[in-house]
Amino acid sequence: MRQAARWVKSVLEGKNKLVILKIPTDQLDPNKLKVRSQNRFFKCLLSNTYEDLNLNEHLRCETPAIEARRYKNRKEAIEYIYQDKIPIHLAKPVGNIVDIPALRSSSEFDKNNPVKEILKHVFEGSPEGKGLKKLI
Repeated sequence: MRQAARWVKSVLEGKNKLVILKIPTDQLDPNKLKVRSQNRFFKCLLSNTYEDLNLNEHLRCETPAIEARRYKNRKEAIEYIYQDKIPIHLAKPVGNIVDIPALRSSSEFDKNNPVKEILKHVFEGSPEGKGLKKLI
């Protein structure tokens, strides 16, 4: 909650910039890398069966990342969770740094689809931008 309050404050002060970071998993300890199905996680949250979060090993993030292929084969959205601090030197920026308040105030900003507009500017000119065009 404190992080969200800081983020809102920074947006209001016009200091908010967005950057997407890529973290190569091959340089992380594989025993600390876990995976969780977003489909199952959100289904549990939406059904208000919070006790499942405590009972189910998968929802508690105890599924080893080596099982990610099983979820990908079923075309499930997955979330990787690393159970330790990730050294910042491993992170690589992807795309551009975007000043969200400045972008939102520009005349070309699509207010009906702000996420699409922000991501378009973040990934502009990067290989990920080509993939984004196919999705949008």
